[in-house]
Order: sequence, then C-alpha cells, then structure tokens
Amino acid sequence: MHLINLAVLAAGLASVNAAAIHPLSDPDLVVLKTIDLGDATLYEVGRANSTTSTPVRSSSEEGSKLQARCGSNQVVCTSHDYSTYLACDGLIRSINQTPHNELDPAAIGLYRVDEYGTICYTAWPQRIPGLRYGHLVSAAWKVNSVCNGGARVSGYAHDVNLNGVCTRQCVNSSGNF
Repeated sequence: MHLINLAVLAAGLASVNAAAIHPLSDPDLVVLKTIDLGDATLYEVGRANSTTSTPVRSSSEEGSKLQARCGSNQVVCTSHDYSTYLACDGLIRSINQTPHNELDPAAIGLYRVDEYGTICYTAWPQRIPGLRYGHLVSAAWKVNSVCNGGARVSGYAHDVNLNGVCTRQCVNSSGNF
C-alpha cells in the first residue's frame, strides 16, 4: 500500500509545472519571464514594485577607485544555500547560449532547474536597465569555479560590472547573498 502511494506521489510531483517552482521564500518575488532553450528553461525573477538603478557617477577619488575595481569580480564563498557545481554549470552554459537576450527590466535574478530538480540561481540586488544574459557570465563562472567545494557551490562576487552598474552577483540555490 505504501509503495503505491509513494509512486502516485512521485508521479504527481513529476507533473508539477516547472514555472510554479520558485526557489525563494520571498512572497514579493515573481517569475517575470521564462525562456525555453529546448533542453532547459530559464526563469527570470523580480519584484514588480522595485525601482530602476542607474550607475553611480562620481568625480571623487573614491568613485574613481570603485570604477577601477568594477569588473574585477572579487569572489566570496559562503556556507549556505548550496547548489551543485553541475547545476550551476548548466545555468551558466544556458545563459551563455543566448548572450544577447535582454532580461526583463524588473529582473533581479535568473534560475534554472536541472533534470534532477536541483536549482541554481544567480541574482543581483537591484534592477539594471538594458541588462543582457552575456553580462552575467563572467562573474557567475568565477564564483562557480572558485566556490566549488566538494561539488557544492555557494558564493557571490562584488565589484561586478553589470551593464555599467557596479554591483554584486551571487550563485547558489536561493539567490540570497
């Protein structure tokens, strides 16, 4: 009897629409857009009520030092919200397949669910106008490579240049820094 119930439950879970899968517990986040790549689907996530960021321009010495660092992708590995190296490698490869795709203007994250149900997520803290998939690849590759401990990945990069905005970008299972 228990085997039949487990089989029915497993079949029901397998039929759940992947668009309903949401890796974050934040109720203000919504899936803005899905991109079907044939072998994978990417989900763009954002807050409908967030404001658009613009690059901070400064003539001060601090501003010029920040601009000099921007794009250096300084990595910090974290010990929470682990995804797998392979799931994140799949996400980055999927992003890299369509580098010219522009993200929804409200997007602050992008995730992919692999064939085993593992979520890998990359996120940034604010909306960035004109952001394209290709902008996300460099820092995501670096975090996935540097923070790969025992085939698990969780970390972020700061001093990331995302379409002219110096910010942070994480790679893990939740999109939380």
